[in-house]
Amino acid sequence: MKILINATNIGRQLSGLSVYTLSLLKELVKLDKENEYLIVVNKTSLENISEIDFPVNFRLKLTGRYISSDYGTRGHFLRFLYANYLALIYRRYLIFTSSQLEAVVVPARQIIVIQDVIHLMDKSFNKKQYIYFKYVLKIAAKRALKIIVPSQFTKTQILKYYNTADDKVIVTHLGIQQLFKEQIGKDGAKKEKYILYVGRIAETKNTGNLLEAFRSIKDKIDYKLVVAGNGNKRFIDELKYKGLINNRVELRSDLKIQNLLELYKKAALFVFPSLYEGFGLPPLEAMACGCPVVVSNTTSLPEVCGDAAVYVDPTDIKSIADGILKVLGDDKLREEMVKKGYLWAKGFTWEKTARETLAVINSTKNNY
Repeated sequence: MKILINATNIGRQLSGLSVYTLSLLKELVKLDKENEYLIVVNKTSLENISEIDFPVNFRLKLTGRYISSDYGTRGHFLRFLYANYLALIYRRYLIFTSSQLEAVVVPARQIIVIQDVIHLMDKSFNKKQYIYFKYVLKIAAKRALKIIVPSQFTKTQILKYYNTADDKVIVTHLGIQQLFKEQIGKDGAKKEKYILYVGRIAETKNTGNLLEAFRSIKDKIDYKLVVAGNGNKRFIDELKYKGLINNRVELRSDLKIQNLLELYKKAALFVFPSLYEGFGLPPLEAMACGCPVVVSNTTSLPEVCGDAAVYVDPTDIKSIADGILKVLGDDKLREEMVKKGYLWAKGFTWEKTARETLAVINSTKNNY
């Protein structure tokens, strides 16, 4: 079978979507020696894609640098147009769309990966994305042979908003990267006096409530808060204006994997009070690095974190604050959480994700 994987979401800067695509490719090349693959990448991805040793049944097709997530809204729009162009040109191929932003709406044999549908749940976050998800992605989802999602929660949302058949939507959990996996069970680094958050600084990630919660307890604890992530400058300036970003809060934008690894290993506690997650990898990465985790009790996070986390109500500032104090104030609880976290994180591997994805690909052979 001939398969075209649209990997144009991999750019110079890695995002959650591009980490998914890159990690999946790294495992697929080891697993599948039978199908023929055409991997479409852009020029900005070459440094990241060069990490993969492609066998003879995997060919690369290089496209322009602007068809890339590195170029924001313009890049996303060009990727969408190019994805549909590819579907028209490569009609004999099964199109594997590795994120929702390259959805194919022209008639084609397609498997589409949808990581989340947050923009359907609250259109105030981004009205353009709401229109795209409500009308454009709905067409692609209706025409797709299969839809792959990262959690049972996301599947329920797809069924709700797109009214598609249950057996058409397949859950394949994500994995944690090899460098994080290698930390499982290792003697932990000496913990430092900081609480860690990793992710975008954004309303959907509930960064404001986290900062409010920290401000409400900062005089009770001898810890600082490290916020590792990027975000909209206007939103960050608003947080600063409110006094939520101060000398006890450190912003870090150096998100290279080695830097993240050190942050996770040395943190006393990881807090992730996100309002919405289609999956949510950072809590699992923290667990693998021996860091106890406090997360939201909503959307996919209970499914992803199991009994290895302390749960809080992300809409309640006091609940977030109480969760932080609960873990920091109980040495025995922290030790138990670290042990549970190690065991839980072991179950999430990209090799497993790739095997399950390959099974979905092969299940469409009758439609070839």
